[in-house]
Parts: sequence; structure tokens; C-alpha cells
Amino acid sequence: VHFFASGHVAPHLPEKDPDIHLLSDQAFLEKIKEYDGIPSLILENPEILNFFLPMLRADIELIKTHRIPEDEPFACPLTAFGGRGDPKVNEEEIKAWQKHTCAAFKWHMFNGGHFFIQEHLKELSALIAADLQPYSRN
Repeated sequence: VHFFASGHVAPHLPEKDPDIHLLSDQAFLEKIKEYDGIPSLILENPEILNFFLPMLRADIELIKTHRIPEDEPFACPLTAFGGRGDPKVNEEEIKAWQKHTCAAFKWHMFNGGHFFIQEHLKELSALIAADLQPYSRN
């Protein structure tokens, strides 16, 4: 129906930090801290950190290793979202998602970093709801 991409470079662009999930725990954590999204409660508590670390590593591994075929654009509309202050993804890399759809394309940039969603959940939800409204039965 509609594809939404958020906070990630378009698939045809080079992946930043492609092997981050293979780093030692300490090096992995240092790289992850660059995204500025892990609460200090987790980082400062070894027991909690050890609980979340395998899940975080698995999540990052999936993000870094899954590939969308470059030569098979989506037939549905695509909307890409990004944070203006994201140290890992810039606006041009968000706009580059346009190459991956044969249908309508939009992009939205928000103030904030990689985790801009946390600060703009209401606005982001409204944009997604508006894009999905034509498919609603109500």
C-alpha cells in the first residue's frame, strides 16, 4: 500500500559503518553512542546494558545486512523521513529513496538527530495517517 523509510540511506547508496555489528562490545557501544539515542539509564547500568546489548546488536545486524534490490523499485508510493541533525544520514540521502519507487514519492525532514521520531511522534503519525487515509474504509 505505502512504503515508509526513516533514518536510513537509500539502498543504492553506500552503507555507513557496514560491519558495526561485528565489532567488540566496547567498540560497538562507542559507535552506537554516536546515534545519541540510548538512554543513560541503560548505558550506566551494566546489568541492563548486558540485557539489551544482544537485542541491539541483532537489530543493527539486520539493518546493516538486509538489502532491498536496487533494480526492483516499489510499485507503491514511498515516503522517507529524516532528522536534520542526524550524524549518519543527510537530506540528500533521504531524498535518494525516490529512485526506489515507480509511484509517488515524498520526503520530510524534522528537527532533531537520528531519533527525531521521539520528539515528533505526533507530527510523524499525522503524516503517516494522511498517506494511509485513501486506503481506509472509513
